[in-house]
Amino acid sequence: MKKQALLILIAFFITAAVFSQGCLPNGITFSTQKEIDSFQTDYPGCTEIEGDLNISGSNITNLIGLNVLTVIGERLYIYDNSLLTSLEGLNNISEIGNDLSIFRNDTLASIVSLNNLTTIGGALFIHKNNKIIDLEGLNNLSAIGTYLRVSSNNSLSSLSGLTNITVIEEYIDITNNNALISLTGLNNITNVNGNVTIFTNDALTSLEGLSNLSTIDGKLCIESNDTLTNLLGLNNLSTIGGDLDIIINNSLINLEGLNNVLSVGGELQVWSNQSLTSLEGLNNLITIGGDLNIKNTSALTSLTGLNNITTIGGIRFSQNYALISLEGLNNLTTIGGVIFINSNMALVNIEGLANINAETIGYIYIQGNNSLSFCDINSICQYITIPNSNLLIYENATGCNSTAEVEEACLVSVESYEGEYEFSIYPNPSKNRLYLSGKNGIAINEVNIYNQLGQKVLHEHIINGYVNISTLENGIYFIELITDRTLIRKKLIVEK
Repeated sequence: MKKQALLILIAFFITAAVFSQGCLPNGITFSTQKEIDSFQTDYPGCTEIEGDLNISGSNITNLIGLNVLTVIGERLYIYDNSLLTSLEGLNNISEIGNDLSIFRNDTLASIVSLNNLTTIGGALFIHKNNKIIDLEGLNNLSAIGTYLRVSSNNSLSSLSGLTNITVIEEYIDITNNNALISLTGLNNITNVNGNVTIFTNDALTSLEGLSNLSTIDGKLCIESNDTLTNLLGLNNLSTIGGDLDIIINNSLINLEGLNNVLSVGGELQVWSNQSLTSLEGLNNLITIGGDLNIKNTSALTSLTGLNNITTIGGIRFSQNYALISLEGLNNLTTIGGVIFINSNMALVNIEGLANINAETIGYIYIQGNNSLSFCDINSICQYITIPNSNLLIYENATGCNSTAEVEEACLVSVESYEGEYEFSIYPNPSKNRLYLSGKNGIAINEVNIYNQLGQKVLHEHIINGYVNISTLENGIYFIELITDRTLIRKKLIVEK
């Protein structure tokens, strides 16, 4: 009796081994229904395909012949099956070692038969399946090894089915799904190690579904979602490692939803959102690693909402036809590059940039702002005094219509400030000798003189109260007075 039981046990393990064996290390492609129907006859005991499984054929109607499969070692591709309506037959697959790609299956209405799938080692790619309405069937999937891309599925209205996924190792791309109304289904994702792209989903009214997302290591791009009115749903997001792009969302009225974002590692680009009236929602943002680029936002009148930004890589404001003021950037002190202000037709005030440390500015370009007549703010006037400063200002209103006008206005501003110190520089224009004096005990210690290119052409320590300028050619210069209390710059004319 014991011997008989032992033989039965041995037979069981032999049978189990036969029916749970790896096979097809180079993969297999099915292009006809007949090949699928004869699979178990042609490959007896094959339950774990070690290579790729490709299913693509114009006469394939069902996958029942594959119902013994439990593991795909590499990629599972299901594509260009015009008659396939379901994935019945793949019910027992629990693991895919690399990518799962389901694309261009015109009559496929459901993927519910993948309900035993728990692991995808690579990407999940769902593309151009025009009958699929949701992703139910992926409910037991907890992780995606690389990226999630869901694109151009015209009937897809929900991402339900993805609710157990917590980690995306590379990126999320939700693009051109015309019926998608929300991102519910992504609720448990907390971190994306790469980019998040939400692009051209014409029915998307909300980003609800991303409410647990706290960190994006790469870029966040929200572009061309015509019915999106706000960014609520991103309320827990605090860090964006790359760019933040908010572009051509024609119904977007504010940036509420980004309230907890403290830093953007790359550029912050806000372009062509024609209904955007406010940047409220960025109130806690402190640093932008790249440029702040605001372009063609035709309803935006001010930058209120950026009040806490102190550090930025550069500024580019162009073609914002309702923008009146740069108030909102008053706490900005450090800029790592350009100030570029171009074709903002209603702009009358740039005082919001006055507190920038001039030494951090790379160059200044202000052009085509028809209503802007005052550019002699503190940061620009200080920047002018820096040797080799790069300044190009033209085609604005009178007073800020040329670089020379701004330089002149800055000199007047300096002279007004200088009044409390009562300096005297004479004669001016001068030929050979320039006399300098300071009243109320102010001592002028050193003098620098710069030409109009910002090149230092003379440096003197003041001993006898005058400077010999006989070596200077006729022209306009800037003289810099270094005292024991302040530094003052004035225009000097040399005429011989």
